[in-house]
Amino acid sequence: MEKVIRTAVIGVGAFGQNHARIVSGLDGTELVAIVDHDSVRGQEIAAKLSTKYYERYQDIAGLVDAVIIVTPTSLHYEVGSFFISNHIHTFIEKPITSTSSEAEKLVQLTKNNNVILKVGHIERFNPAWLSARSSIKKPLFIEARRISPFTERIKDSDVIIDMMIHDIDLVLDLIISPVTDLKAIGMKVLSDRYDMAQARLEFENGSVASITASRVSPNKFRKLRVFEKDRYFSMDFLNRSSSITDVVNDGGKKTLKVSKPEAVSADSLQLELLDFFSAIRGEASRGVDGEEAASALKLAERIVSDIHNK
Repeated sequence: MEKVIRTAVIGVGAFGQNHARIVSGLDGTELVAIVDHDSVRGQEIAAKLSTKYYERYQDIAGLVDAVIIVTPTSLHYEVGSFFISNHIHTFIEKPITSTSSEAEKLVQLTKNNNVILKVGHIERFNPAWLSARSSIKKPLFIEARRISPFTERIKDSDVIIDMMIHDIDLVLDLIISPVTDLKAIGMKVLSDRYDMAQARLEFENGSVASITASRVSPNKFRKLRVFEKDRYFSMDFLNRSSSITDVVNDGGKKTLKVSKPEAVSADSLQLELLDFFSAIRGEASRGVDGEEAASALKLAERIVSDIHNK
């Protein structure tokens, strides 16, 4: 019989509650603990999911095989390094840490302790991405736009780290080449951090990417387009769908042919957490590992720095 993976969720705010709910219903895993600094909220969620509540994450090290960390980013390195040092498999919500230097130390710690580290770049499990990714071969130009309304919850970080990092990760997954030139602009609108940003990236292999992120729009818009020679892909992450447009020669005349890949109708977070547990069991994984997450964060920092220096 397959060993049950004893799991705890650290941080059960709005998003962490979703992680806890999903883990509690998965086969092959057992939600053995909820940890949160807010005892009222923690006890409420623990009771609802028939598990135990702990106020201190240090108290559960001997009880778990895996943890899911959904704390504020400022705590990711502290909490993550504690569990990794105790040989416990770790999933951390994005961004991996507050700084890329912390991320690199966490990745090295993972290697030293031979544990799985995955990071919650959830768009890798969006049906729009899953339906198109395997068909993309040689991107020449990528255009990404991620736009949302402003919320007070995110005013303590730049839009680059909060939102744009999703598309930075996707671009780096598609273009395996060093960034040779970067130009970025940003604006502070409703907070003292950058609420709007646009970055143009040029890669050593000749590919170019344009990434826009804003959190001051009344509407949501999350699309990514990938252009290849005689073909382009359009992915709508809100509607969870994609399309492929090919340039075809019809009797000597060029026309456009549009096809729509079949998309899976599954919960992205559930797929991401299932992938984490599959990785623990030694199975194939498509989730973002520590090194990939560190690379995305490092590039995000370069974008912030370029904006600062203008």
